[in-house]
Amino acid sequence: MKRSWGLALVGVLAVANIVLIAALLRAEVAPSRPTAASPAPSATTTSPAARGDVAAPGVLHLADDGTIVQTWRGTCAEPGTTRLEVSTDGGATFEELSLPLVETAGDETFALRTILDVTAASADGITLVGNDDQCGQQVWSTDDGGSTWDRTDGYGQWFVPASEDEVVTPLGVTRPGCAVRDVDAISEVNAKVLCRDGQLLGTNDVGETWILLGALDGASDIAFTTISEGVALAPAEGCESAVHGSVDGGETWEVRGCADESVAAGSLLRRGALLLLSLEAGGIVVSDDDGRTWDVAGAEEATSGDEDS
Repeated sequence: MKRSWGLALVGVLAVANIVLIAALLRAEVAPSRPTAASPAPSATTTSPAARGDVAAPGVLHLADDGTIVQTWRGTCAEPGTTRLEVSTDGGATFEELSLPLVETAGDETFALRTILDVTAASADGITLVGNDDQCGQQVWSTDDGGSTWDRTDGYGQWFVPASEDEVVTPLGVTRPGCAVRDVDAISEVNAKVLCRDGQLLGTNDVGETWILLGALDGASDIAFTTISEGVALAPAEGCESAVHGSVDGGETWEVRGCADESVAAGSLLRRGALLLLSLEAGGIVVSDDDGRTWDVAGAEEATSGDEDS
C-alpha cells in the first residue's frame, strides 16, 4: 500500500541494565563540563580516517519543514568527492546545491573537502561542518539554498570528526575509547556511540565517561529516540540492509525488517516511528512502522505529480 510520505515528513517535528538506565535518566540534570573539552570544536590537522565514505551517502537530516538534506562525506585529500542535496517533495527528487568556495592563488576551489555533519531549518537555511584541504575543521552557513555561503564560528552539535577515535560534543572533544563509526545524540548530555567493531557505548555526561551497553555485529548506523529505544542497521540472513530494534538501550537486538535484500545501506534517520534510509546505490526508502515495512520515499508524490500534469 502506498503512503503519503510528503505529508508524513512535513508533519514530523518531532538498558544495558537498571542501574545504567537510572544513571542516564539522572543525567538530564546539567552536568559539569568535561575537563578535556574545549569551549567549542576547534580546527584540527589530523588525517582523515579511512572510513570508506567517499562515494557513499554521509548524513541524512530532516528539517522542521519536511526538507530532506543528504550529504556525501568526501575526503580531505581530494576535492569534489563530497556533495549536498535537498528534497522538498518527500524524497521523490533531489536537487544538488552549490558548496562554499574560496579563492586560492587567484582560483576558486571548494572550501570544504568533507561534510561531517549538517543541520537545516529549510531547503534555504543550511549549516555544514566539514574539513578544508588541510583537514582543518570549518563551519559554513547559507540562507539562500547555497547561492551564497558565510563562514561561521561554532557548531554546538554531536558529530564524528575526521579522526575516528574522537567525537565532538556541544562542549568539546571526547575520546570514547574505540574507533567510532557513528554517534547518535539523544539530548545535549546523553549520546550513544557505535564502534567499528559493533560495540555500543553510552554517555550521560557529555562524553566525560563512556559505558559499554551492548554490541551488534556488522552494525553500520544507529538511531535512538530514547535512552532505551532505538534501531540499528546491520546485515541479516537474506538481507543486506536489515533494521534491528532494541528496547533495552542496545543490550539486545532483534530484526525488525528488511529495507533492501541486496543493496547496502548508507545513512539512517529516525523521527519517532518514521525511518528514512539512504542506499549506497542511490535513493531513499521510508518506513512508518519502525522498520518493519519499507517503500521508496516520495513514490506517491511523484505519481501524483505525473497524474496532475
